[in-house]
Amino acid sequence: MKRKIFFTIGVLMLLFFFTACDKDEDYKPPVNTDITVALNNYWQYQTDLTSLMEAHDGTMNDIQSAILNLGSKKNRDAFTDIDAMVEDYVSQTNAIAGKFEVLVQAENAIVPYGESKGLLSGIAKGVYNKAKDAVVSGGRMVNSGWNVLSGKKSIRQVLNDPNSGIPLISGWAETVQKRNSARDAKIRDMIEHWNPVTSPEDCNYTIPYDDLASWQSIYPTDTWIRQMGKVAEGFNLGSKELEKALKVCNRKSRTTIKKEINLTKAINLHFSSVILQARFIKERNSYLSTTDKNNRLDNLKIMEECVIKEKSNVKGLLPLVLQDPTIGYESSNQYFYIPQDLKEKYINLNHILIWLKNERNKLSQDL
Repeated sequence: MKRKIFFTIGVLMLLFFFTACDKDEDYKPPVNTDITVALNNYWQYQTDLTSLMEAHDGTMNDIQSAILNLGSKKNRDAFTDIDAMVEDYVSQTNAIAGKFEVLVQAENAIVPYGESKGLLSGIAKGVYNKAKDAVVSGGRMVNSGWNVLSGKKSIRQVLNDPNSGIPLISGWAETVQKRNSARDAKIRDMIEHWNPVTSPEDCNYTIPYDDLASWQSIYPTDTWIRQMGKVAEGFNLGSKELEKALKVCNRKSRTTIKKEINLTKAINLHFSSVILQARFIKERNSYLSTTDKNNRLDNLKIMEECVIKEKSNVKGLLPLVLQDPTIGYESSNQYFYIPQDLKEKYINLNHILIWLKNERNKLSQDL
């Protein structure tokens, strides 16, 4: 009897065991096609990346060789050749960055059975992302370096470029650009919504526009303009004295004196611009308030003279600003102007000349 019982229990256990095994064999995890593609192509991705990087290195060798041989070629524009190679180099860096991104996506896809594990864990993805950023920055640095070497950009322009590829400089330049954009937006708002009654007080902390009455304070307009002229002439004479000193100074003092000469020239141009703007505003106000056509023509003539002289001031100030980045800087408002602002001013002055010409033609027709 006991044997039958044990035999029956044994048979039941065997049936239970085989039934359970059959159920396990029937269960299969869902097929993830992304995983399959990633695994099948993973090493091909690596091979493609290696090939691109080898071509990338070859282009860099060509660039270095071409730069070292500058001046030795005949009947050929070496700068154009290097431009093309640098462009290829940057394109290759972007392509390499794309391959690193493909590898990151492959790592993200290789997650078997829903477990959060990549083929080489998160370390691989971190390395790929860092390498991608590094290669893109490297391409941008090569491009920036060639732009400076070929004279397309100044060092200052590269330092102000958030895409220069230089990590610390790029971040700083991006911050400066945001500040400058905010400053420009505020200035545009001040100009567009300028009010002769309220604006002088509203903008006294930044840059006052078209506010001659406030500038001259207790002085009559002509007196104030003459006083500004004396200041401008004083700095003009000072720069000439410094130029005399430069001819007789010792070598150690030359750099300092040259910088002081540039500063005195910049200040002279500043006060000259103040005088011209004041005269322009005075004549413009007279032009808008009088109906006498001959007087209005005289006003237009003086305004035109002021604009032409101011164009000359801009052309004189621009090279000084490019040499010395401290010119135009004010601690609480950052830069009042940078080289690009001066270029835009020159364009605006040309537009003013067009407006003056049109106004003069209208008056001439009515005479």
